Amino acid sequence: MSSERWKLRRGPTHALLSPEQLRAAHLLHERARLSIPEIARRGYEQWGYSSAHSATVALYRLFQRYDYQPRSRAAANRLLAANKARRCQGETIYGRPCRRSAMIGSRFCPYHGAEEAEPVAR
Repeated sequence: MSSERWKLRRGPTHALLSPEQLRAAHLLHERARLSIPEIARRGYEQWGYSSAHSATVALYRLFQRYDYQPRSRAAANRLLAANKARRCQGETIYGRPCRRSAMIGSRFCPYHGAEEAEPVAR
């Protein structure tokens, strides 16, 4: 198989984001502390991508191409740990605070989410 034919099957190598949009995404990543998947989820339709996953992959590649340093996984985990509002408000069976991340729109993690749900009246 020729290399040109392989490139055609792989798809276009150009980006759907303009340089201004890429700079704005990087500012959101740095200053607003949004993750790359979160930025992609919020903007993939506007940018013309078919899914949030394809936009996420494109953002990672574009960050690398333009030497924008993405946050490391360790730095992202430190940010999550520092944000007490995103921690579960439940307790472990030993009475200690739960250290898991809370679900979006809730004060509890999936394991303690049942405590938040109200019982259904019969």
